[in-house]
Amino acid sequence: MEGPLAECAKGEHFHIVTPLLESWALSQVVGMPVFLKYENVQPTGSFKIRGIGRFCQEVAKKGCRHLVCSSGGNAGIAAAYAARKLGIPATIVLPEGTSLQVVWDEANLRAQELAKKDGWVNIHPFDHPLIWEGHGSLVRELKAVLGTPPGALVLAVGGGGLLAGVSAGLAEVGWKHVPIIAMETQGAHCFNAAVKAGRLVTLPDITSVAKCLGARTVAAQALACTKEFKVFSEVVEDVEAVSAVQRFLDGDTEAWKGDITHSRSHRLECSPASFKPCDFRHDSVFLGPSPSLCGGTLEKEAEDLRAAVSSLCFSHCFGFILPLTVDVDLGCQGRPSRRLQDPALCPCGFLE
Repeated sequence: MEGPLAECAKGEHFHIVTPLLESWALSQVVGMPVFLKYENVQPTGSFKIRGIGRFCQEVAKKGCRHLVCSSGGNAGIAAAYAARKLGIPATIVLPEGTSLQVVWDEANLRAQELAKKDGWVNIHPFDHPLIWEGHGSLVRELKAVLGTPPGALVLAVGGGGLLAGVSAGLAEVGWKHVPIIAMETQGAHCFNAAVKAGRLVTLPDITSVAKCLGARTVAAQALACTKEFKVFSEVVEDVEAVSAVQRFLDGDTEAWKGDITHSRSHRLECSPASFKPCDFRHDSVFLGPSPSLCGGTLEKEAEDLRAAVSSLCFSHCFGFILPLTVDVDLGCQGRPSRRLQDPALCPCGFLE
């Protein structure tokens, strides 16, 4: 019987081909077909398994014996899932007793320290060519279904890994002319800040409620994509993003139309209105798990999101319950690591 690494050597990826379905509600609002790529049905609940799965498989082939990741969000879940598939241990680094503004920076430093051990490899949540290559599989799937290029792609930007990967995928399939609308929330808008400045910008902190979705500095490759691709950077307020999710789930097209008419800026609800009709000649394809919120795993952030999305069932935002046997390193403040085998030990709530 072949083991996990033997399966890895065959090149079998860890992500699945996800559905591409038209949203009747959004199509009515925009006035053209709008398709949603349902990445929330991935085994780990988000697109992250595409890139991180690819990365983990490659480093495993080269002899990695232990994976480390400094993300308590979707990247951490993807890393844990990939490690389980490969049959190797993983340590997910989460600071304890630290302000949310510096959570990722401190966790990343701790992960880099751990990765100095022989056979250990650090998984960056978004900034690595193998991760971008894995995310590019989204575009290959789009081409397989659509055949012809869409009028635009809409995606969210945290650290820029998805943007870099989708851009690479567009180039691979000959769709470099397709516009990309890159969405961020105010307070986690490192990409927008970099675009405006023409250089990488480090935000002083992340003030958006979506703290685990954001990064203080976007990946350099994401900014480089603006030189080769038609990328439009848009920023929305937290309340607008949450409201859009609620209305999408409710299918309230009239409310959306009202926002398009009265919104003070062309934001998430009406991004296509920001551009000339000639920019969108075909379908507008939305990438990502729009029906769910992705990321957000720390207890304080969970409480913030519960308050902000009071009409949603927060536990349904993550479509995957992971049977973990991984370490969560809480040693950033001098505390030892501990192994998750019981839901009560999970600071993120994933085992609830």
